[in-house]
Amino acid sequence: MILKAKEAGADVIVTLPNPPDGIAIVKQMKELAVNPKVLVTIRAADGPNWPQNLKLDGDFVLLMTGWSNDINLPGVKEMNAAHLARFNSPATPITGPAYNLLFVLADAIKRAKNLDRDGIRNALAEANMSDSLIGPVKFRPDGSSEVLTVVSQYQGGKTVSVWPPNTAATKVIYPAPAFADRK
Repeated sequence: MILKAKEAGADVIVTLPNPPDGIAIVKQMKELAVNPKVLVTIRAADGPNWPQNLKLDGDFVLLMTGWSNDINLPGVKEMNAAHLARFNSPATPITGPAYNLLFVLADAIKRAKNLDRDGIRNALAEANMSDSLIGPVKFRPDGSSEVLTVVSQYQGGKTVSVWPPNTAATKVIYPAPAFADRK
């Protein structure tokens, strides 16, 4: 597949591998001089193995972890500072949404005015939080919700949010430099 992408002159490569396979793909891309302008790696780049194993070769990949501790939304800086103080590490992409869920549930219980299951469920269905750690919280009639999609990019061995522009910490680096030019 990598050689087919090279032969086709692919500007964008989107992958959905597990972490070991994603790391192997990038190593093979470097070896074969496959240098897309954009590499999107869903799942494989989400954890600490990515920068540990790939160093600068793992930079410039785009990933969608769902949340980032550097997004410009109310309460994110404070929550991340508390997480750093307590656990000596930044909040992970799972931390923000999980923490925010407690506020959504507390809001629903407050509006339901009791702990009745149906009352809480109905209050959740009517949730309309405009400012939260994950962006607006509102549910559709089928129970699903619109979710802010955060896109991050590895820059300097660390993930930084690059999308959406109004909440991102920085701008996307595009096109990605060729592997041979990375320093």
